[in-house]
Amino acid sequence: DPFIIRPTISKENSDRGNSFYGSSGGAWDPASYGYEAARGESARIMFYTATAYYGTCGTGGSSNGNAPLELSNNPNDNKDDHTMGTLKELLLWNAKYPVTEMEKQINNYLSTQGYGRNPFVDHPEYANQIWDSNGIRS
Repeated sequence: DPFIIRPTISKENSDRGNSFYGSSGGAWDPASYGYEAARGESARIMFYTATAYYGTCGTGGSSNGNAPLELSNNPNDNKDDHTMGTLKELLLWNAKYPVTEMEKQINNYLSTQGYGRNPFVDHPEYANQIWDSNGIRS
């Protein structure tokens, strides 16, 4: 899915590993390489992934080992490595960092190629309509 790919330097990708996103407590901050808008971009990618694949693999994953992404506030809640967060921080970043021109261009291009759209780029407010700050899905 091209919506979940984000260009990055290999060191940044290696440094993040499987860490939750966040700005403290051992979490990975996508702005640590000096580009603060990456926080909002990362949040919208996580929201897209968690909704685009919600319920597609059933509980416990599918036969190919994939399971839907769940967003959580608890970095220790790994649920077989199919959990990411920190949801509270992702919601804050989504609100604080507006959609970038690059996100819009990528969304428009992928739409012309038949991939649909990332609705969180078009409507960032959807995130707060789906999740509350405690991680409860509406």
